[in-house]
Amino acid sequence: PIPNSLQRHSMVSRFISSLLTNSIKFTLFFIAVRIFETLLWRIFSHWKTLVDLTTVKYRWIESRNLSYIEVMIVLSFFL
Repeated sequence: PIPNSLQRHSMVSRFISSLLTNSIKFTLFFIAVRIFETLLWRIFSHWKTLVDLTTVKYRWIESRNLSYIEVMIVLSFFL
Protein backbone atom coordinates (compact mmCIF):
# COMPACT_ATOMS: atom_id res chain seq x y z
CA PRO A 1 0.00 0.00 0.00
CA ILE A 2 1.07 3.56 -0.76
CA PRO A 3 1.95 5.62 2.34
CA ASN A 4 -0.67 8.23 3.23
CA SER A 5 1.69 11.21 3.23
CA LEU A 6 2.97 10.41 -0.27
CA GLN A 7 -0.59 10.05 -1.57
CA ARG A 8 -1.51 13.42 -0.07
CA HIS A 9 1.62 15.00 -1.56
CA SER A 10 0.76 13.73 -5.06
CA MET A 11 -2.79 15.06 -4.67
CA VAL A 12 -1.48 18.49 -3.64
CA SER A 13 1.04 18.61 -6.50
CA ARG A 14 -1.66 17.57 -8.98
CA PHE A 15 -3.97 20.29 -7.63
CA ILE A 16 -1.21 22.92 -7.88
CA SER A 17 -0.34 21.91 -11.45
CA SER A 18 -4.00 22.04 -12.50
CA LEU A 19 -4.30 25.47 -10.90
CA LEU A 20 -1.24 26.66 -12.80
CA THR A 21 -2.49 25.36 -16.15
CA ASN A 22 -5.92 26.90 -15.55
CA SER A 23 -4.42 30.27 -14.65
CA ILE A 24 -2.18 30.18 -17.76
CA LYS A 25 -5.21 29.30 -19.89
CA PHE A 26 -7.20 32.12 -18.33
CA THR A 27 -4.41 34.70 -18.78
CA LEU A 28 -4.04 33.69 -22.44
CA PHE A 29 -7.81 33.95 -22.88
CA PHE A 30 -7.81 37.34 -21.16
CA ILE A 31 -4.99 38.63 -23.40
CA ALA A 32 -6.85 37.38 -26.48
CA VAL A 33 -10.01 39.16 -25.31
CA ARG A 34 -8.06 42.39 -24.75
CA ILE A 35 -6.45 42.22 -28.21
CA PHE A 36 -9.84 41.53 -29.79
CA GLU A 37 -11.33 44.44 -27.84
CA THR A 38 -8.64 46.87 -28.97
CA LEU A 39 -9.03 45.75 -32.59
CA LEU A 40 -12.80 46.25 -32.35
CA TRP A 41 -12.23 49.63 -30.76
CA ARG A 42 -9.87 50.66 -33.60
CA ILE A 43 -12.48 49.66 -36.17
CA PHE A 44 -15.19 51.53 -34.25
CA SER A 45 -13.09 54.66 -33.89
CA HIS A 46 -12.54 54.76 -37.65
CA TRP A 47 -16.28 55.21 -38.16
CA LYS A 48 -16.81 58.94 -37.63
CA THR A 49 -20.46 58.54 -36.66
CA LEU A 50 -22.71 60.97 -34.79
CA VAL A 51 -22.86 58.55 -31.86
CA ASP A 52 -20.59 59.51 -28.98
CA LEU A 53 -18.35 56.44 -29.05
CA THR A 54 -16.70 57.02 -25.68
CA THR A 55 -20.01 56.71 -23.82
CA VAL A 56 -20.78 53.62 -25.86
CA LYS A 57 -17.47 52.08 -24.83
CA TYR A 58 -17.91 52.93 -21.15
CA ARG A 59 -21.42 51.50 -21.17
CA TRP A 60 -20.04 48.39 -22.86
CA ILE A 61 -17.37 47.97 -20.15
CA GLU A 62 -20.01 48.44 -17.44
CA SER A 63 -22.23 45.80 -19.02
CA ARG A 64 -19.25 43.45 -19.39
CA ASN A 65 -18.26 43.51 -15.71
CA LEU A 66 -20.86 40.84 -15.03
CA SER A 67 -20.09 38.91 -18.20
CA TYR A 68 -16.45 38.42 -17.08
CA ILE A 69 -17.70 36.63 -13.96
CA GLU A 70 -20.00 34.55 -16.13
CA VAL A 71 -17.08 33.73 -18.44
CA MET A 72 -15.01 32.66 -15.42
CA ILE A 73 -17.84 30.35 -14.28
CA VAL A 74 -18.22 28.86 -17.77
CA LEU A 75 -14.45 28.39 -18.09
CA SER A 76 -14.26 26.70 -14.69
CA PHE A 77 -16.69 24.09 -16.04
CA PHE A 78 -14.72 23.46 -19.24
CA LEU A 79 -11.11 23.62 -18.00
